[in-house]
Amino acid sequence: MTIISLLLALAAGLLAWFEYRDRREEALATRTLEFISTWDERGYRKPYSLLRDERKSFFDSLSQVDRRASHTDARARSNIYFRFYHNFFKEKRNEEAFNQVKFFFNMLSLCLEANLCSKNITKTFFDDTIRTFLDCFGGYLEEEALVTGATSSVIQLRHLLSLESGTCFYDSTPQNSGSNTSPGS
Repeated sequence: MTIISLLLALAAGLLAWFEYRDRREEALATRTLEFISTWDERGYRKPYSLLRDERKSFFDSLSQVDRRASHTDARARSNIYFRFYHNFFKEKRNEEAFNQVKFFFNMLSLCLEANLCSKNITKTFFDDTIRTFLDCFGGYLEEEALVTGATSSVIQLRHLLSLESGTCFYDSTPQNSGSNTSPGS
């Protein structure tokens, strides 16, 4: 009789664990979908689009010499980023858009760090958006953190979602293969 009781208790425990896991996944998915809705409905997509358009405009204005140098010379690339940040943050609307997007991604990062949002759904929906934002502004955010002493949760998104680093550049310079590439959008 005790073996049957033990097997029933074990089966009940396993069933309870599966039920808990399913409810937890559902809660994570629901919270993440709320973030996606917030991105679309509360207007965070619009400031991100402004950042994207400003970035594209700046990099499209670069000379072919600067574009080629950016591929092989870290110092040239660093100087281009410096010019980009300098020009970008001159405009108050750009700074406001940057702060709005940074705020949203900080909230999303905190949700992921607290294990309240689904990493899989977040990565599926925001992968390219977060990667592009971090590729363009990650260096600025890290520098800002050094100056202020306050770390930004946005920087952690690359690690939390296992995102690869890329480049902020819209590259229309023909490579050796003769093909054009346009990373990030």
